[in-house]
Amino acid sequence: GSGGASGREVYALRQQIGDLKNQMQGIQRDKERLERRAASSGGIGGSREGSLLGENKRLKEQNEKLSKELAAFDLDFFEEVEDLKYRYNQAVQQLRENGLR
Repeated sequence: GSGGASGREVYALRQQIGDLKNQMQGIQRDKERLERRAASSGGIGGSREGSLLGENKRLKEQNEKLSKELAAFDLDFFEEVEDLKYRYNQAVQQLRENGLR
């Protein structure tokens, strides 16, 4: 079509959002685990501690990036997608009723 989102597009977007949320949760778990590990090492560990801190920083940056991506999908976005999906389904139904599809 004419710029409207199909049901498949809506589904794909929702899948992508779910994947991003899952990634964010995984990153948060990894961050917490690394923080616990770093705290329990008591600052001893040398390069290992530095490696963990570097990994923690990388995960924080990735989490921030994913959070920004996810922020684009606000409630208005979903309402608009639902509206487009509804109008698309109405149009398809009309075409079927008129024997055009």
